[in-house]
Amino acid sequence: QFTAPGDLVVDPFSGRGTTALEACVAGRLGVGVDLNPLAALLTDVKVDPPTLSQAMSRIDALEASYRHEPVGDRAPPEIRMLFDEAVTLPQILHFKRELDPNDRTDRFLLASLAGILHGNHTRDVVSSRCLSVSMPNTFSMSPGYLQRYITEKKLARPPFNAFEKMRLRMEFEFAEELPLRRGRGLRGDARQLSSLIAPGSARLVVTSPPYLNVVRYGKFNWIRLWLLGESVSDVDASLRVEKTDRRLALNDRLRFKGYVTFLRGVLQE
Repeated sequence: QFTAPGDLVVDPFSGRGTTALEACVAGRLGVGVDLNPLAALLTDVKVDPPTLSQAMSRIDALEASYRHEPVGDRAPPEIRMLFDEAVTLPQILHFKRELDPNDRTDRFLLASLAGILHGNHTRDVVSSRCLSVSMPNTFSMSPGYLQRYITEKKLARPPFNAFEKMRLRMEFEFAEELPLRRGRGLRGDARQLSSLIAPGSARLVVTSPPYLNVVRYGKFNWIRLWLLGESVSDVDASLRVEKTDRRLALNDRLRFKGYVTFLRGVLQE
């Protein structure tokens, strides 16, 4: 209603990239911006994907180059308790080491692997799409909670083949045609949008601001951030707003006035 094909549509809090993707599907240029590295990655791969053939070929090449190595100290204990160490975790570590986030195809595979890193198992565990013990999919529960949960429920770590799971994921993700247009997912601060996007170039801004008093974006994604090589504390520390001489994190300690100040700055930008 408010744009024409080819117009620039911007979401300064892109999250998982839905707005930018739908803009591209509709023939607009969808651009999403997010300070969270996981969100920026998910947005970028949705609006600038490789082809199915490129993705499958890269998985084949990664499997061909794979040589089993014991996990040892290549993963911290809180990660090792979630995955089978004979088959699954060594393969995940191979993906983690070999995928180049600056390459379009590798970036897409990295985001897809993050998506299936953990989740709930179906009744038929073999057909489960995730790689971990059975656990919530959306957010990562704390390591201490998960350790107790795994012990109490006596959860097993199934020996999933990560290469096979990734191929199945590709078939799912490419079930529909690619978007009409390509877009961009950018990691950046919504309060400094003009440093990323030329002022006046956006025809429409569509967004949903960060939740107030609900989400710790780094802490609640610690498993996926481990895969990306990102620090949980650095992510949460970067998602901050300034109020006089104090810095208030965008988490459950942020007060309403600080949140309003933050949003006013974004809207003015």
